[in-house]
Order: sequence, then structure tokens, then C-alpha cells
Amino acid sequence: MTAGRFGIRQVIDGGFCVGCGACAAAARDPAVMRWTPFELYQADLTPLGERAVDALSPVCPFSDDALDEDRLAEELWPDMPAARPGVIGRYLSVGAGRVVDAGLVKQSSSGGLTSYVLRQLLERGLVDGIIHVGDTEGGPNGAEGTLMGYRLSYRAEDVARNSKSRYYPIEMSRVLAAVRGDGKRYALVGVPCFIKAARLLCREDDALREQLVFMVGLVCGHLKSGAFARNFAWQMGVPPERLGRFDFRVKDEHQSANAYSVAATEAGTGRVVQAPSRTLFGSDWGLAMFRPRACDFCDDIAGELADVCFGDAWLPQYEGDWRGTNIHVLRNEQVASILKEGEQRGDIVLFDSDADEFVASQGGNYRHRREGLQVRLADRHRVRQPAPRKRQFGVEHRTALFKRFVYRARVELGDHSHGMFRRAVEAGDYGAFRAGMKPALRRYRLFAMLSSGRVLAQMIGFVTRRFGMRR
Repeated sequence: MTAGRFGIRQVIDGGFCVGCGACAAAARDPAVMRWTPFELYQADLTPLGERAVDALSPVCPFSDDALDEDRLAEELWPDMPAARPGVIGRYLSVGAGRVVDAGLVKQSSSGGLTSYVLRQLLERGLVDGIIHVGDTEGGPNGAEGTLMGYRLSYRAEDVARNSKSRYYPIEMSRVLAAVRGDGKRYALVGVPCFIKAARLLCREDDALREQLVFMVGLVCGHLKSGAFARNFAWQMGVPPERLGRFDFRVKDEHQSANAYSVAATEAGTGRVVQAPSRTLFGSDWGLAMFRPRACDFCDDIAGELADVCFGDAWLPQYEGDWRGTNIHVLRNEQVASILKEGEQRGDIVLFDSDADEFVASQGGNYRHRREGLQVRLADRHRVRQPAPRKRQFGVEHRTALFKRFVYRARVELGDHSHGMFRRAVEAGDYGAFRAGMKPALRRYRLFAMLSSGRVLAQMIGFVTRRFGMRR
């Protein structure tokens, strides 16, 4: 590792570890992954020697010693046009759709296409198993006491049972250790940074390269700590220590696609409580509460290294449909055939889409990961704090003053939420969390209002009314 570079030690020491477990998988030591007091996975490489640590740096998705998304995509798909570099990467096509079966779509986060493709991969014999995230009863699931983790599914019904969104910390070293060398082929499901980590691992590990034959990506705004679920459950009357299960997406046939509820199950009693997510403190994704620091320095939204990447089609033409609609970016001909044949059989409905619609469906996400990322990098460089090297997208962002303050306030909210929630749990007082977050929230909302121009417009209107009519 070149001296002075932002290698894996700097990633971990600087708080940029996303907890993917790639380094632990490469070291073949799952104990490297630790569950922190802030309810996140983080790598701890202190037991390893200097040379061993340096050897792990090329598999860390936030290390400068790892190839970036553009270089990896060029290796994977050299003949695929890089039509939208810096936007959605290389791709064959962009589309939208959902499964037709109302029962299946109700048990899915969005349109159900992710689970549909995974089931088809199994049923067609293209893979022997699926590596994806589910509840942690049995199987290679991570830290004791965690609610969710990576697990293995070998049957279509198991895929359906572990569908839906899982906004919860997970790591993949344990599940990869369980499958390595077993002679089976797998599809791995993950958010963009995990898919990148898996691709990097496959460059170093011959067995995994032969076994991980499909990578299925999920559009990601950012990851969450375990406190995200406990924050919701606590507000609904389930204390943090009593939370047994959590459902982040409960659909309502009488509401729009984005008006879903969350449900918490109390351990021991089995009592289930439910509430609309938008009524709960901390549900606003733009506030970035419980977000790992690494997510503020990620620039991949479209899962640029996945064979196919699925997300929510947050677009006006789809939002009114309670069933939800997926938008997807295709990079694999076999997956394209699965979707095409599924449409011909009537299993799914597909809609035409394009890269511009994909970007529009993730507008806030792109602003945060392009304009906001430039602000965060500049802030760290200004005070000589190290940061991961990120791609340059050929656009110089001259961000307005108050917009810069919005991005900085969002970072403060994310960082502050971890410690404040832990203190509230220790005190047994949820009100302490809300009270502790108020100052940062006030600053964020003030800057958001100023950046929107509403205050300036009101001042201009006042001056015009007060003096403009005088002759």
C-alpha cells in the first residue's frame, strides 16, 4: 500500500467502514466484524499484522487501493457502452414494472420484481441458492441479538419469506464463509457498496468468483443503524430491549405507494403494533438520522456493478398505485430474458423507461451524492482531514451558500443521532432522544428554508408591497 494513501486502516480509523465484511471474508475470519455500541457493524483489524492488513485493502469498497466502479465495470462489461458515466454506469436498458399476483406484490417492498427474478433464477437452475437478507432465526446471521442478517435460500418459498426492505445493519463474511467451496452457484443481493465489495472479493478469491454468478443490486439512499428500527418500535410502545421483529413496509390498499406503515413485534408476547411510518419521528429519509458516516461518501446509486439493480419508481405516474412499482437498470442478458418472458406469460407487467426517469425517481439521492458529496469532500480537505478518493463526474458544483449549510446540517444530524439514541436507551427515556435532537433539527430546517428561497421571496414581496407602489 502506497504511503499516505487512504487505505483500509484510514477507512476504519476515520469512521468510514460501512460494515460490509469484505475484509473479514478475505481474511477468512468473521470475528473481525464487531457489533458496536451504536448498533453498526465495523471491522476491527487490530489482531492482524501490518502486512495482513495491507493485503485486505484492495477489497475494501472505500479504500483508495480498490478499483473504483468505472474500472470494475470496464472489466466486467468491456463491450457494454458507458452511455451515462457518473449517472447509472454501463447498462443495456432501463425499465419499470411489477408482478401481477396481488398476494406476491403485497409481500414485497415495491413492485416485487426483485423477488420474482430471484425465484426465476432458482427455478431455471441458473443458481442453486440465493444469498440475501432476512430475519435471523437460524443460519449464518451475524451478531447474536441482531434482528436481521444475510441468510441462504434454496427454495422459491424461502425467497418470498425473506422479501421486503431490511433497513438494518448486516455483514456478509459469515454467509460467504458458509458457502465458500461448497460447489454451489449463488445470486448475491446487496446495496451498491456491498455489490462492489463482492466484486472486489471475486477478483481475489477464485472460489467465490466461480460461485457468485449473479449480483442483484438494490438502489440505496443510505444504510441505517439498528437503532432505526428500535426508534420506531419505541414510539409505538415496544421498548428497545423487547423488540423481536420489525417490518419496514406494510402496504395499505387504500393509500398511495409511499404511504406505507411499519410494524413491530414484541419479543415474548408476540404483540404486534403498527403505525404509518410518516407519523413517526425520524422517518424523514432526508434527515439522515442513524446513517453511517460511510454513506456520506458513496457515489453509486444505480448499483453500477450489479447484473440488475432494482429500486422504487418514485415517479408521479406510479406513486398513486398502492402496489408499488420497481424501476430497474439491466446489465445482464439472462435477466433481461427472464423479465421479457415473464411479461409474455402475464406474470409481470413492464413499462418503458429510460435513464432520465431513473435519475428523476432518485432526485434527492443524486443531489446528496453529487452536489452534497462535493461539499463534504471540500470541507474535509479544507481542514486537512483525510477522506476516500471519489470519482469525478465532469461537473463543477458551485453550490449555493445555504444549500451547503443544508448538507452540513444533514451530516450533523446523522452523526448526532447515534450518541443521542444510545443515551436515551441508557436513561430509559425516549423523550431525551427527541429533546437532544432538537437543536440540530432546528438548524437543518432553518437552512432548508433559507436555501429554498422562501424567506428571500417573502422579503422581496414585503418590500414590493411596502415601497413598490409608492410614486
